[in-house]
Amino acid sequence: MKRTYLSALIIAGLLFASLNSQAATYNFQYTFTDASVLQGVFDGTLQSDNDTIFINSFDTVQYAGVVFPTISNSAFTTSPFSFGGAPRLSFSGSVLDVFVCSGGLDSNGVCDVNQPTLILDSTFSLIFITTDTANPPADFYDAANWSLTEVPAAVPLPAAAWLFGSALLGFFGLRRKEII
Repeated sequence: MKRTYLSALIIAGLLFASLNSQAATYNFQYTFTDASVLQGVFDGTLQSDNDTIFINSFDTVQYAGVVFPTISNSAFTTSPFSFGGAPRLSFSGSVLDVFVCSGGLDSNGVCDVNQPTLILDSTFSLIFITTDTANPPADFYDAANWSLTEVPAAVPLPAAAWLFGSALLGFFGLRRKEII
């Protein structure tokens, strides 16, 4: 009876430790035809297709070494050139649907493009970016220039504690059984 209870406790601990949400942090990068690089970090939620990621928030974005100002959640939406839905990107590069206006959108949903602006859209094969220091023309999207990677998450302390604790209980149980 005690052994069954201990086994159930260990299994429950392992299941609890292995549960994680699909929200994660991702690095993205796009190299323009003039060799300048757009890169950044965002928090997103991986969808069931294991390719598409809905963007929750941007952490950092920079273009050609120039860092965008902090991007508030109200400053980004789906690209006005797409058919709508949540702002999203994909590992394969088949989905790029983001419009970022770091100055925010006014009540009519209009962005002041004199502020740093970013448009990623694979539907229309368009990538466009403006900053205070550069204003390159729009590039036609090339999936070969796109890179998206997940940032490895650290093992949370509670999960490590569950695993370590269950191992100690197991060793203690084995040792006690040998003594008896």
